Amino acid sequence: SVEGRDLLGVAVDSYCEKFDTVSGKTIKQLAEMLLADIYELDRVTVVYQQNIVGKMKKSKNVGSGFLSLLDTPQKISKIEPGMTVFEVLKTYAASRGMMFYSLPDGTFVFGRPLAKGEPAFTLTLRKDGIGNNVVESEKIDDISKRYSKVTVVGQQQGQNALGLPTQINTKETVPDDEFPFYKPYVTKNNNDSMSPKQHARMIMERQRREGLQMNYTVARHSQDGRNWTINALCRVNDEVQGINGVYLIYGRTFELSKDAGPTTKLKLGPPGLVA
Repeated sequence: SVEGRDLLGVAVDSYCEKFDTVSGKTIKQLAEMLLADIYELDRVTVVYQQNIVGKMKKSKNVGSGFLSLLDTPQKISKIEPGMTVFEVLKTYAASRGMMFYSLPDGTFVFGRPLAKGEPAFTLTLRKDGIGNNVVESEKIDDISKRYSKVTVVGQQQGQNALGLPTQINTKETVPDDEFPFYKPYVTKNNNDSMSPKQHARMIMERQRREGLQMNYTVARHSQDGRNWTINALCRVNDEVQGINGVYLIYGRTFELSKDAGPTTKLKLGPPGLVA
Protein backbone atom coordinates (compact mmCIF):
# COMPACT_ATOMS: atom_id res chain seq x y z
CA SER A 1 0.00 0.00 0.00
CA VAL A 2 1.37 3.42 -1.01
CA GLU A 3 -0.21 6.63 0.23
CA GLY A 4 0.76 10.26 -0.26
CA ARG A 5 -0.31 13.89 0.18
CA ASP A 6 -0.60 16.59 -2.44
CA LEU A 7 1.22 19.91 -2.20
CA LEU A 8 -1.72 21.57 -0.46
CA GLY A 9 -1.33 19.12 2.43
CA VAL A 10 1.36 21.34 3.94
CA ALA A 11 -1.10 24.25 4.16
CA VAL A 12 -3.76 21.94 5.61
CA ASP A 13 -1.39 20.76 8.36
CA SER A 14 0.41 24.04 9.12
CA TYR A 15 -1.00 26.36 11.80
CA CYS A 16 -0.77 30.13 11.56
CA GLU A 17 1.93 31.69 13.74
CA LYS A 18 1.01 35.32 13.09
CA PHE A 19 -2.17 36.66 14.64
CA ASP A 20 -2.09 40.16 13.19
CA THR A 21 -5.22 41.89 12.00
CA VAL A 22 -6.15 41.03 8.44
CA SER A 23 -8.66 43.86 8.08
CA GLY A 24 -8.44 45.47 4.66
CA LYS A 25 -6.35 42.71 3.06
CA THR A 26 -7.24 41.27 -0.35
CA ILE A 27 -6.95 37.56 -1.11
CA LYS A 28 -3.67 38.23 -2.92
CA GLN A 29 -2.19 39.95 0.13
CA LEU A 30 -3.52 37.32 2.52
CA ALA A 31 -2.20 34.48 0.37
CA GLU A 32 1.21 36.12 0.09
CA MET A 33 1.42 36.57 3.84
CA LEU A 34 0.37 33.03 4.78
CA LEU A 35 1.83 30.91 1.99
CA ALA A 36 5.26 32.57 2.11
CA ASP A 37 5.90 31.01 5.53
CA ILE A 38 5.58 27.43 4.27
CA TYR A 39 6.35 27.48 0.52
CA GLU A 40 9.01 28.87 -1.80
CA LEU A 41 6.70 31.21 -3.68
CA ASP A 42 8.71 31.22 -6.89
CA ARG A 43 7.98 27.48 -7.15
CA VAL A 44 4.25 27.70 -6.41
CA THR A 45 1.71 28.19 -9.21
CA VAL A 46 -1.48 29.94 -8.14
CA VAL A 47 -4.57 30.52 -10.29
CA TYR A 48 -6.92 33.37 -9.43
CA GLN A 49 -10.34 33.36 -11.02
CA GLN A 50 -10.84 36.18 -13.50
CA ASN A 51 -14.61 35.98 -13.90
CA ILE A 52 -17.66 34.01 -12.88
CA VAL A 53 -17.78 31.54 -15.79
CA GLY A 54 -14.42 29.96 -15.11
CA LYS A 55 -11.97 31.84 -17.33
CA MET A 56 -8.75 31.89 -15.34
CA LYS A 57 -5.79 34.21 -15.17
CA LYS A 58 -2.69 32.19 -14.40
CA SER A 59 0.47 33.37 -12.67
CA LYS A 60 3.76 31.64 -12.02
CA ASN A 61 3.87 32.88 -8.46
CA VAL A 62 1.52 34.01 -5.77
CA GLY A 63 2.62 37.63 -6.05
CA SER A 64 0.99 38.43 -9.39
CA GLY A 65 -2.59 38.44 -10.60
CA PHE A 66 -5.67 39.21 -8.49
CA LEU A 67 -9.41 38.70 -8.43
CA SER A 68 -10.55 41.60 -10.58
CA LEU A 69 -14.22 41.14 -9.77
CA LEU A 70 -14.53 39.76 -6.26
CA ASP A 71 -11.28 40.50 -4.46
CA THR A 72 -12.06 43.57 -2.40
CA PRO A 73 -10.48 44.17 1.02
CA GLN A 74 -11.74 41.84 3.70
CA LYS A 75 -12.96 43.06 7.09
CA ILE A 76 -12.55 39.96 9.25
CA SER A 77 -10.81 41.15 12.40
CA LYS A 78 -7.82 38.85 12.86
CA ILE A 79 -6.41 35.35 12.57
CA GLU A 80 -7.11 33.45 15.77
CA PRO A 81 -4.68 30.97 17.40
CA GLY A 82 -5.49 27.41 16.35
CA MET A 83 -6.41 28.28 12.76
CA THR A 84 -4.52 26.58 9.93
CA VAL A 85 -3.27 28.34 6.82
CA PHE A 86 -5.74 26.41 4.70
CA GLU A 87 -8.63 27.20 7.05
CA VAL A 88 -8.03 30.95 6.85
CA LEU A 89 -7.74 31.01 3.06
CA LYS A 90 -10.66 28.63 2.60
CA THR A 91 -12.85 30.77 4.87
CA TYR A 92 -12.02 33.90 2.89
CA ALA A 93 -12.73 32.14 -0.41
CA ALA A 94 -16.04 30.81 0.94
CA SER A 95 -17.17 34.32 1.89
CA ARG A 96 -16.67 35.29 -1.74
CA GLY A 97 -18.60 32.29 -3.09
CA MET A 98 -15.41 30.58 -4.25
CA MET A 99 -13.24 27.59 -3.35
CA PHE A 100 -9.59 27.26 -2.46
CA TYR A 101 -8.29 23.92 -3.73
CA SER A 102 -5.41 22.17 -5.44
CA LEU A 103 -5.29 20.54 -8.86
CA PRO A 104 -3.52 17.18 -9.29
CA ASP A 105 -0.43 18.89 -10.75
CA GLY A 106 0.00 20.98 -7.58
CA THR A 107 -1.57 24.20 -8.87
CA PHE A 108 -3.44 26.19 -6.20
CA VAL A 109 -6.78 27.65 -7.30
CA PHE A 110 -8.93 30.43 -5.87
CA GLY A 111 -12.09 30.22 -7.93
CA ARG A 112 -15.18 28.33 -8.92
CA PRO A 113 -15.57 24.90 -10.56
CA LEU A 114 -15.94 24.58 -14.32
CA ALA A 115 -19.51 25.41 -15.37
CA LYS A 116 -19.51 25.00 -19.15
CA GLY A 117 -17.46 23.85 -22.10
CA GLU A 118 -16.82 20.71 -24.09
CA PRO A 119 -16.75 17.44 -22.11
CA ALA A 120 -13.25 16.00 -21.84
CA PHE A 121 -14.38 12.49 -20.86
CA THR A 122 -17.29 10.10 -21.37
CA LEU A 123 -18.92 7.47 -19.18
CA THR A 124 -21.17 4.88 -20.80
CA LEU A 125 -23.31 2.22 -19.14
CA ARG A 126 -25.89 0.87 -21.56
CA LYS A 127 -28.20 -2.05 -20.83
CA ASP A 128 -27.23 -3.73 -24.11
CA GLY A 129 -23.54 -3.41 -23.21
CA ILE A 130 -22.53 -1.59 -26.39
CA GLY A 131 -19.65 0.83 -25.76
CA ASN A 132 -19.69 0.39 -21.99
CA ASN A 133 -16.65 1.61 -20.05
CA VAL A 134 -18.18 1.67 -16.56
CA VAL A 135 -17.40 -1.12 -14.10
CA GLU A 136 -19.72 0.10 -11.34
CA SER A 137 -22.08 3.06 -10.81
CA GLU A 138 -23.91 4.62 -7.87
CA LYS A 139 -26.34 7.55 -7.66
CA ILE A 140 -27.20 9.37 -4.41
CA ASP A 141 -30.20 11.69 -4.58
CA ASP A 142 -30.75 12.96 -1.02
CA ILE A 143 -33.16 15.87 -0.59
CA SER A 144 -32.51 16.00 3.18
CA LYS A 145 -29.23 17.83 2.55
CA ARG A 146 -30.93 20.67 0.64
CA TYR A 147 -32.99 23.74 1.59
CA SER A 148 -35.42 26.07 -0.20
CA LYS A 149 -33.39 29.15 0.70
CA VAL A 150 -30.14 30.05 2.46
CA THR A 151 -29.86 33.17 4.61
CA VAL A 152 -26.56 34.55 5.92
CA VAL A 153 -26.72 37.17 8.67
CA GLY A 154 -23.89 38.96 10.46
CA GLN A 155 -22.27 42.18 11.53
CA GLN A 156 -19.48 44.06 9.79
CA GLN A 157 -16.34 43.98 11.86
CA GLY A 158 -14.68 47.25 12.81
CA GLN A 159 -17.71 49.44 12.17
CA ASN A 160 -18.29 52.58 14.27
CA ALA A 161 -20.99 52.00 16.86
CA LEU A 162 -22.63 55.27 15.77
CA GLY A 163 -23.19 53.95 12.27
CA LEU A 164 -26.61 53.15 10.93
CA PRO A 165 -27.88 49.62 11.70
CA THR A 166 -28.16 48.91 7.98
CA GLN A 167 -24.45 49.69 7.63
CA ILE A 168 -23.46 47.38 10.48
CA ASN A 169 -25.98 44.52 10.33
CA THR A 170 -25.93 42.44 7.14
CA LYS A 171 -28.40 39.90 5.79
CA GLU A 172 -28.74 38.25 2.40
CA THR A 173 -30.90 35.35 1.16
CA VAL A 174 -30.36 33.13 -1.88
CA PRO A 175 -33.21 30.80 -2.97
CA ASP A 176 -32.96 27.33 -4.48
CA ASP A 177 -35.71 27.49 -7.09
CA GLU A 178 -35.46 23.76 -7.74
CA PHE A 179 -36.36 22.77 -4.17
CA PRO A 180 -40.00 21.53 -3.98
CA PHE A 181 -41.16 22.91 -0.61
CA TYR A 182 -40.40 25.56 2.02
CA LYS A 183 -37.40 24.66 4.21
CA PRO A 184 -35.18 27.61 5.28
CA TYR A 185 -31.51 27.50 6.29
CA VAL A 186 -29.90 30.32 8.34
CA THR A 187 -26.27 30.78 9.34
CA LYS A 188 -23.99 33.55 10.63
CA ASN A 189 -20.98 35.10 8.93
CA ASN A 190 -19.48 38.20 10.57
CA ASN A 191 -17.75 39.68 7.56
CA ASP A 192 -17.97 42.68 5.29
CA SER A 193 -21.01 43.95 3.44
CA MET A 194 -20.17 42.08 0.21
CA SER A 195 -19.84 38.67 1.81
CA PRO A 196 -23.32 37.50 2.87
CA LYS A 197 -24.80 37.01 -0.61
CA GLN A 198 -21.65 35.35 -1.99
CA HIS A 199 -21.46 33.12 1.07
CA ALA A 200 -25.15 32.21 0.89
CA ARG A 201 -24.84 31.25 -2.78
CA MET A 202 -21.86 29.03 -2.05
CA ILE A 203 -23.71 27.24 0.76
CA MET A 204 -26.77 26.70 -1.44
CA GLU A 205 -24.65 25.33 -4.29
CA ARG A 206 -22.76 23.02 -1.94
CA GLN A 207 -26.06 21.69 -0.61
CA ARG A 208 -27.24 21.00 -4.15
CA ARG A 209 -24.01 19.19 -4.94
CA GLU A 210 -24.21 17.11 -1.75
CA GLY A 211 -27.83 16.26 -2.56
CA LEU A 212 -26.92 14.75 -5.94
CA GLN A 213 -23.79 12.62 -6.09
CA MET A 214 -22.70 10.14 -8.73
CA ASN A 215 -19.91 7.63 -8.10
CA TYR A 216 -18.33 5.62 -10.89
CA THR A 217 -15.60 3.01 -11.18
CA VAL A 218 -13.81 2.59 -14.51
CA ALA A 219 -10.96 0.42 -15.68
CA ARG A 220 -7.47 1.91 -15.88
CA HIS A 221 -6.43 5.47 -15.06
CA SER A 222 -6.94 7.31 -18.34
CA GLN A 223 -9.21 7.73 -21.34
CA ASP A 224 -7.88 8.37 -24.84
CA GLY A 225 -4.40 9.03 -23.44
CA ARG A 226 -5.52 11.56 -20.82
CA ASN A 227 -5.59 10.83 -17.11
CA TRP A 228 -8.94 11.23 -15.40
CA THR A 229 -8.80 14.54 -13.54
CA ILE A 230 -10.90 16.85 -11.37
CA ASN A 231 -12.59 20.08 -12.48
CA ALA A 232 -13.29 18.53 -15.89
CA LEU A 233 -16.61 17.94 -17.61
CA CYS A 234 -17.76 14.43 -18.46
CA ARG A 235 -20.65 13.28 -20.65
CA VAL A 236 -22.58 10.52 -18.89
CA ASN A 237 -24.94 8.05 -20.55
CA ASP A 238 -26.02 5.69 -17.77
CA GLU A 239 -29.17 3.74 -18.57
CA VAL A 240 -28.98 1.79 -15.31
CA GLN A 241 -29.13 4.91 -13.09
CA GLY A 242 -31.20 6.93 -15.56
CA ILE A 243 -28.54 9.62 -16.06
CA ASN A 244 -27.96 11.34 -19.39
CA GLY A 245 -26.10 14.65 -19.47
CA VAL A 246 -22.86 16.52 -18.81
CA TYR A 247 -21.50 16.57 -15.25
CA LEU A 248 -18.45 17.82 -13.37
CA ILE A 249 -15.74 15.49 -12.08
CA TYR A 250 -14.84 16.77 -8.60
CA GLY A 251 -13.07 13.72 -7.17
CA ARG A 252 -10.86 10.92 -8.45
CA THR A 253 -8.94 8.06 -6.85
CA PHE A 254 -6.47 5.86 -8.70
CA GLU A 255 -6.30 2.28 -7.43
CA LEU A 256 -4.21 -0.78 -8.33
CA SER A 257 -4.71 -4.35 -7.16
CA LYS A 258 -3.64 -7.79 -8.29
CA ASP A 259 -7.24 -8.86 -8.77
CA ALA A 260 -8.77 -5.83 -10.52
CA GLY A 261 -5.66 -4.25 -12.00
CA PRO A 262 -5.63 -0.43 -12.43
CA THR A 263 -9.01 1.22 -11.75
CA THR A 264 -10.25 4.76 -11.12
CA LYS A 265 -13.04 5.86 -8.79
CA LEU A 266 -14.77 9.06 -9.93
CA LYS A 267 -17.11 11.47 -8.11
CA LEU A 268 -19.40 13.59 -10.28
CA GLY A 269 -21.98 16.30 -9.68
CA PRO A 270 -23.73 19.20 -11.43
CA PRO A 271 -21.35 21.57 -13.30
CA GLY A 272 -20.37 24.81 -11.60
CA LEU A 273 -21.38 23.76 -8.10
CA VAL A 274 -18.80 23.99 -5.32
CA ALA A 275 -17.63 20.87 -3.55
